[in-house]
Amino acid sequence: MIQTMNFGRDVFLSVLGIESNAWNQRAYRGEVALGFGLARPGHVNSYGEIDLLAGMLTVLITHFVKIDMKQAAELVRDHWLAWLEGVAGAERLKRSTYSEGICFVIATDADKQKIKVAVGPCEKAINETGGADMVPFAMPLDLVVRRVRTSAKEAGLSLPKQLTPGLPDSRDFKKWIADIEAYRKFANMKGGGRKKAKVAA
Repeated sequence: MIQTMNFGRDVFLSVLGIESNAWNQRAYRGEVALGFGLARPGHVNSYGEIDLLAGMLTVLITHFVKIDMKQAAELVRDHWLAWLEGVAGAERLKRSTYSEGICFVIATDADKQKIKVAVGPCEKAINETGGADMVPFAMPLDLVVRRVRTSAKEAGLSLPKQLTPGLPDSRDFKKWIADIEAYRKFANMKGGGRKKAKVAA
């Protein structure tokens, strides 16, 4: 299975703390990012744990980086594989300092017109996106996972012990990505990759 869990839109929105009408508006404006680079689920009213990660990452980027939600959702969709690999590493990484963690780093100029993204070890990703006119913000992916787990628990949803099947170089992870690519083709045929998602998602 692409995602271990399968739950409806009401549960999904409850975990993210988003009202149904607000979600409809976000979908209409192209402000939605789900798992695997999609803007709507492959099957109507069907969501999973990776969708929660994508939704939470979008919300956190919007809040901390201070860019609009459409931009944040596009970044999450465009870099879906990089942050998914990052989550796989973060779930299994024993770190003692912040710099040893894995981060989704977004760097912007003062006007938020120029944006650069890197995913990887926090210090390295910060260095890759920095520059004379760029200010990087590092989002630790283990923090995103913890926020999803906390919100899910508060909503009465019990998530799997690990959200990814293995490290990025493992056989299980590579097979998972191959299955995901097949799923993406199916979902995109139904309009899942469009910038604006239908409200019925």
